[in-house]
Amino acid sequence: MAANLKSLSMYLIGLLTLSLKSGIRHQASGIRKFLLIPAICLLSAGCGFHPIYARSQGGDDVATKLATVKVQDIPEREGQIIKNNLEFLLNPGNAPAAQEYSLKITVKDQHRELGINTDLRVTRYDVVPTAHYELISLADNKVVDSGHVTIKSSYNRTTSEFATYVAEENSTKLADQEIAEELRSRLVYYFSK
Repeated sequence: MAANLKSLSMYLIGLLTLSLKSGIRHQASGIRKFLLIPAICLLSAGCGFHPIYARSQGGDDVATKLATVKVQDIPEREGQIIKNNLEFLLNPGNAPAAQEYSLKITVKDQHRELGINTDLRVTRYDVVPTAHYELISLADNKVVDSGHVTIKSSYNRTTSEFATYVAEENSTKLADQEIAEELRSRLVYYFSK
């Protein structure tokens, strides 16, 4: 029964997406669209769907829990970028909150040669930072969640050394921002359980 509800709700979501993308006049009439949205809401509620930022039974919402995470210092420039982005993502308003968790992150960076010309000159590189994280509860100093996040970003090597340097820095910075966003997503998932 639950599988049928889930497949029906996925069908209705797909139908709504198609009708919105291609226009109501081609896929569904205005009345069908009007009836489709409440049907999706009812079916998704029946299959256990709940908003990720809703208040939990304990009364705390995910955003409040995220603000209680203290990000430990991460060495080197790449670590500073990750830490600053993550602190902003966890507590965008910089609201004061009691620290209940500590997030320990170690970053390993890898550069890979990707594109090689016939003259054996490398023309494309991958920047692959991997962050290992541990979420530690400050109440009992136990690791409550841990994992790895790996992001890949690429850049081209040109004949201009300065352009190559700027491309590498930009690629590294974008990868670090994506790591911070992925870490936040994993913390949101942990606190929404």
